[in-house]
Amino acid sequence: MWKRRVRNDSSGRLARYKPADELGDAQLTCQFIIPSDEVWPAALADLGPDCPLGLWARGGDRLPQLTARAVAVTGNRNATEQALASADAFATAVAEAGHTVSATLAYGVDSTAHRAAALAGQATLAVLPCGLDRAHPHDHAQLLSSIPANGGAVLSLYRPGTAPAAQQSKPPPSCSPRSHAR
Repeated sequence: MWKRRVRNDSSGRLARYKPADELGDAQLTCQFIIPSDEVWPAALADLGPDCPLGLWARGGDRLPQLTARAVAVTGNRNATEQALASADAFATAVAEAGHTVSATLAYGVDSTAHRAAALAGQATLAVLPCGLDRAHPHDHAQLLSSIPANGGAVLSLYRPGTAPAAQQSKPPPSCSPRSHAR
């Protein structure tokens, strides 16, 4: 797959990239999967030429089961209490129906969905806007570590050590981390 992508890259950017050392160091804490790997999420093939070259994963061995019936639950970071209650109820129903809740770790609806699915006893799938070695937002480090520990998986396009974009690194002023106990 890599060789085919390098051949088809008219910019020459991929041919110059030699990731051996970077991959070796990073794979001590997570794995790098590519489209030809058995655990690659099949639905990503729908992206055609925009399909990523690879993904960094924790819990990657569980991806085929988790992505086969995944439902994305995402929404406002600065959600109202009503929106959070709705997200909690929806994610619980999705999880209880045997689907995998997929979301970011963002404040508001996304993190509420992860917590609701976990309370329903189901593994979740998190997609990060940074390397897998850091939670975004930072306050959700415990949530990040709980996902693969409870049978879920965490994915990122970005290699470990990659920080999120600066404009995404702070919660909205009126949003504070809180427990969404049921």
